[in-house]
Amino acid sequence: MAVRAMNTYSIFRSVPSPPLAALGSCLHHFTASQWRPHAKIGFRLPNFRSGQAGLLGYGSVRSYSSESLVESVMEELGSLRKRKRICASAKVGLTNSGELLEDKLERKALQKGLLLEFKKDSERVLLAVAQRPDGKKNWMVSDQNGVTTSIKPQQVTFIVPGAENFDHKEISDFIEKAQNNLDPSLLEYAWVELLEKNKSVTVMDLAEMIFGSAEPLESYCAHLLLSKDEIYFTVLESKGSFSFYGPRPASQVEELLRRKLAKETAEREFEEFVQLLKSAKSMPPHAKPSKSSWEVEENIRNRIKSLENYAIDACENGEQKKTAGMILRALGLSKTSASALNLLIVIGYFPVHVNLDLLKFNIRTDHSDEIISAAECLLSGSSDPDEDQGTGRTIGVGCELQGHYHLAMLMACTSAASLNLLHSRLGHSSLSKLKKLVPSLSSLFIFDCESCQRGKHARSSFSSCVNNRVEAPFSLVQSDVWGPSRVNSTHGFSYFVTFIHNFSRCTWLFLMKSRSELFSVFQTFTAEIKTQFEVSIRTLRSDNAHEYFSSQFTTFITTRGILHQSSCPYIPQQNGVAERKNRHLIEIARTLLLHANLPTKFWGDAVLTACYLINRMPSSVLKDNIPHSLLFPSQPFYSVPLRVFGCICFMHSF
Repeated sequence: MAVRAMNTYSIFRSVPSPPLAALGSCLHHFTASQWRPHAKIGFRLPNFRSGQAGLLGYGSVRSYSSESLVESVMEELGSLRKRKRICASAKVGLTNSGELLEDKLERKALQKGLLLEFKKDSERVLLAVAQRPDGKKNWMVSDQNGVTTSIKPQQVTFIVPGAENFDHKEISDFIEKAQNNLDPSLLEYAWVELLEKNKSVTVMDLAEMIFGSAEPLESYCAHLLLSKDEIYFTVLESKGSFSFYGPRPASQVEELLRRKLAKETAEREFEEFVQLLKSAKSMPPHAKPSKSSWEVEENIRNRIKSLENYAIDACENGEQKKTAGMILRALGLSKTSASALNLLIVIGYFPVHVNLDLLKFNIRTDHSDEIISAAECLLSGSSDPDEDQGTGRTIGVGCELQGHYHLAMLMACTSAASLNLLHSRLGHSSLSKLKKLVPSLSSLFIFDCESCQRGKHARSSFSSCVNNRVEAPFSLVQSDVWGPSRVNSTHGFSYFVTFIHNFSRCTWLFLMKSRSELFSVFQTFTAEIKTQFEVSIRTLRSDNAHEYFSSQFTTFITTRGILHQSSCPYIPQQNGVAERKNRHLIEIARTLLLHANLPTKFWGDAVLTACYLINRMPSSVLKDNIPHSLLFPSQPFYSVPLRVFGCICFMHSF
């Protein structure tokens, strides 16, 4: 052991330099009298003697000078400061070149001619070119559909770098080229390389990496890949429309890929189950699969069980409701218990005359032969139901005539109790029918039955004053949305909306793919009325559907001074004109399809034809006047000769 003496005291030194924490724990044990000042490091060091070798707790004992101790302390302090700087830089965000993320993500101001991507609504993202400022912050842009819109800066999701003075007419070609360049597998290769280098990138960096160029088209392609990616990259930092991306850890990517594969497998199994249901529906009754065949595989059994519980309103949990709803929606059926019941009957799982009460209360319907034979013996030995059980007397004698039993002689109906019994046996028939069946009751004028009063009461008729006809053209337009249809039309439509001119009862009908299209359809309708008739709509009457109360719709009618009248909840009679018009249109369209033997997918053409014909037929509300004649008195009824709907036609080229 080498010992070096200095300043009359010695320090023991081990082979590795002791950490700062060990030094602190050692110094803590000394009293104030053991410390003395040291100018170089600014605190007191204790006097150690040779016998105090084990204070630092470092194995083999060697000489340790005060100068080497100071150097070790300073090294520890330096490494601690370095670690703090690294943590601080991680909070701010550093690229691999040391460049701050805040500098890298410098926000670019909007200016005319920039190509940008913005969020139109919760479902649509469009490309557009900035045209001019609209107020202090908003901008007017021309999107890929040629529509000029005012957007807020918060709606901008991406500004294509390098795309300046861009012509909005070239957006469609730009999008087509970008779609052709998209290859999600490129992200995997980039992720592997960036993960190895522990490197983060911007959109332009990724475009340079996978396409070899950071031109506008390649940068936009890289943005599309990153925005749609849910596996390989995550957003580290965002500032406005600019983001900085980093590769996910390998373990996380592996888990996300596993979930994606499981989701795709579940979707594939669900699609196979839906196809199985469709094939079972198309089979003839004698060829449908048996009930036991639906219970062989676990996945099929669980889905069928969900449909069964949904049909009898006995779902055990929310997952069964969700599964049944997904199946019904995939088959184009409404999410009701009746739809689930009809589906199970059509595929042969339930018999046609199924008893839902037996299913709901889980009552057995299959019994052994012994139980069935015993029940038959009890039923065969029962007494005549027309015999009085107490006295054995016959209480009535009658004969059948034209499907009715006429009681020629009533022997035991003199008391009120007997009359109530007869009334109950005859299914609570009215007093007038009882008098015809039992002549001895002809002198009876009043007969009270509480069950009849509760079961046969009817709602009083609704006042028709709210549906009176107005006198001025377009002072009132009534509207209603019908749908969704169980089967989409030939052009993919699922809804239609009607606008009824109250004065003439002339109807405009527009087909829609979703309810959200109502606003654009109403804009088109009001523009047509303003142009063709040089008047403005004064009042719009509709039900309480959400699409009539969207922010866009409300702003539009408010700025044009249109009053909006809505019916009270669950009282469709207040909008009776539109409700009855939809019923009339559907009845005519269904009849046209049945007569022409056409499939249901042609319902869109049928309902448009029905609207055209109804507008040209006499109306009892108008005292047999024709709606088209009242609104267009100088125009002919039919622009082309009428033909039977669905008939064969030929096209000639002249």
